Amino acid sequence: MDEDKVEEIVEQLNEEDKEKLRDVIKSLDGDDNMNEEVKMKGIATVREKDPETGEVLSEETVENTVVAVGMEIIADYIAGNTVSDDFSVMAIGDNGDGTQPTVDDEDTSLSNRVKESTVDTGPRTITDSTAAGYDRVVEWVHTYNADDTLTNDITEMGMFDTTLTDGSEIMLNHIDFIGKDLINNDVELTYRLTVGSVTE
Repeated sequence: MDEDKVEEIVEQLNEEDKEKLRDVIKSLDGDDNMNEEVKMKGIATVREKDPETGEVLSEETVENTVVAVGMEIIADYIAGNTVSDDFSVMAIGDNGDGTQPTVDDEDTSLSNRVKESTVDTGPRTITDSTAAGYDRVVEWVHTYNADDTLTNDITEMGMFDTTLTDGSEIMLNHIDFIGKDLINNDVELTYRLTVGSVTE
């Protein structure tokens, strides 16, 4: 993640809010070492499956970062400011170019959004994973069933706070991947956001 962008977001906080951020870091690591950073890492797993047998036909794992707008919302949460609804809408599109967007791209939407689905509370889980080097893992899982009304492979995914597409929606992340044939096959998407602290 670009350090200058992170610093820009942090500097928007007042001293009281910065202290809240320090408390979050302490709670994640369990000590008072202020040379630590809160790290966020997104990993998406995309599986194309046979709709009849459930056999996995292809699988791809892609790493990405949270986009700039998503970072700002997370900073607002820490600061205790009023924010949007939680990120419960998984949307997919068909115009990704295979290049992973970064926090500097200022992405706010998918290149061409074609479907979305609200991920229920059940599959949207929060777990401890200190053994893996992270303190918290948030996971969203959804399977899109084959849809012969589509015209192209799906190539991108993002988590949003709403199903609206009028410009008011907020995007947490944007992942591009190799085209998956949702016209003839099912596609299962899993997005894991890990949050933890790393000692420098």
